Formats: sequence, structure tokens, C-alpha cells
Amino acid sequence: MIIKCLLLHIFLFIVPTICMSQGVVSRYVEDVDGRPINRLLDDGKTVEYMTLEGRKVIAYIAYGVEFNAGKDSLDNYVKRFYYNQEGYDNVELNQRIVFSILFDKNLNIIEVRQLPPHFLRKEECYKKLFIDILNNTTGMWHKTIEHEEWYVYWYVTRLF
Repeated sequence: MIIKCLLLHIFLFIVPTICMSQGVVSRYVEDVDGRPINRLLDDGKTVEYMTLEGRKVIAYIAYGVEFNAGKDSLDNYVKRFYYNQEGYDNVELNQRIVFSILFDKNLNIIEVRQLPPHFLRKEECYKKLFIDILNNTTGMWHKTIEHEEWYVYWYVTRLF
């Protein structure tokens, strides 16, 4: 029993302390196709974002942009188009979806990319549908932080 407690203490307290004291190198987050998207920079407010064309930009991520009517309104907008799509088969996804949206300084949407996990079915069909829906939100955003060249918004929702 004492040995179990000692091992538990080592794995819960000592190992994490040693790991956290080492220099942490931020790795790129990848999209569902395995292409790098971004990595967090030391200030915790910006990322080095790699576009699909391979261009690296420094983008602000700490609540720099918001959907005009709020996150709930964005969810309703996306879900309205999802549920009313032509050919909707009434089979629910029941999963979390994550997309990154890259904006320029004028809040034009430059690109939308899906992060893992993959959709459980009809991968490319759903990915394209959600990217199209989010691209159509151009002009529906406002800045909360001014004077940045690039902004990234993480759209996370759950579809049932």
C-alpha cells in the first residue's frame, strides 16, 4: 500500500513538476488534413498562423473579434443553415466541431479550416458545408481589439 501511494505521488506530483520546469516548445496545431495551422507565441495572445499557401502571419487570438450578435447567435446561424441544407438526411452528427477563422485587419475572412476530430460520416461533404457557412459570415463581425493586422477566431460548437 505504501509503495502504491509513493508511486502515485511520483506520477501525480513529481513528474509533472519536472516536465513543467523544462522549456516548453510550442508545436503547430494541425487541421484535419494534417497541415499546420498555428502555434501559440510566448505572449499568449498571438499565434504564428500558417495559411494554406504557406505564408506565416502573426495573428491575434485573445478575443480580438466577435460575431456581431454574440456566440449564441453564431451557433444559431450555423445550425440554421446546417439543418436546412438541401438533402439533409435527419441523421445527427452528435459531435463537437472546431474551426479556425483567419481574418485580415478589415475583418475579411481569409480562410476557414477544420481542426480534428474528423466528422464521423460524410467527411468532405460536411467540411465543405461548414466552411461555406462560416465564409458567408463576412461582414457580420466586429473588432474588440483594434490595430492588429490579423485575427484568428476559434469556432467551437456541438451538433446533436
